Amino acid sequence: MKVQKNQNLPQGGTTRACGGEYPSGCPPPGHSAPGETAKPALLFLTETQISSPADTSYLSYPGYKLEHSFVPRAGVCVYVREDICSRRLGMLEGRDLSNLWLRVDCDDHPRFYACLYRSHSGNTETDRLIEHIQMATDSLLERIPTAEIVILGDFNAHHADWLGSETTDHAGRSFHDFALAYDLTQMVPAITRIPDVDGHKPSLLELLLTSHPETYQVSVDPPLGSSDHCVVRSIVPLTRPLRPSFAGCRRVWHYKSADWDGMRSFFASYPWGPICVSYSGCRR
Repeated sequence: MKVQKNQNLPQGGTTRACGGEYPSGCPPPGHSAPGETAKPALLFLTETQISSPADTSYLSYPGYKLEHSFVPRAGVCVYVREDICSRRLGMLEGRDLSNLWLRVDCDDHPRFYACLYRSHSGNTETDRLIEHIQMATDSLLERIPTAEIVILGDFNAHHADWLGSETTDHAGRSFHDFALAYDLTQMVPAITRIPDVDGHKPSLLELLLTSHPETYQVSVDPPLGSSDHCVVRSIVPLTRPLRPSFAGCRRVWHYKSADWDGMRSFFASYPWGPICVSYSGCRR
């Protein structure tokens, strides 16, 4: 399960991720960690396991807008703080897939988030999800080549070299190939799932892939509530930095004070003939 947060700083923001079922697995956006009152800019949740309700008012939280793609036994959603300039990109989301696309305008480029949950339904479904994410990414980069792409969520993938897993599975190879193809960097630095079943090993399942890794600070926090997945937090700029003030001097023209009649008289009396090429000369 993924959560994205932002600090109230002109130059920065914070991203978080947590795992488990929602709403019991994670507290609301204003209480993302014990004793913490900072308001997330974006709060991504995966594996929500909620059938899409006709009325989502019981999931609302003051100061936030809820965007969701609820699917039984899967699903994702995001809480967007009201002061964040964002837009849901529903045309990029496939049917019956746990993925959600969001555009956030920040800095000198737009940032496109894809939040996904990969279920354990087999390789065919994994290929279908990755193919859809690839098509959406291609569409965005074709229109805006400078856009930042961020793919985050619960990937449920294992890769010995890339993620430090004990084994490498089909999902791990496929997502690794996807990251290489689009030059995306995996930012989560430590394991995110603490097993609650005998025989299971700690794993890095929550990933954050970005095309602009130089702006991120990512860490892993302890799980929240009854979740067996950790919280992933990243700090990343969300607002345009202030331009430095100009300390030097510059020339300012006072057009209203200009002698326009004098200028017209000068142009009319100036001997243009000897200087300019005549029209007949140009024809030759």
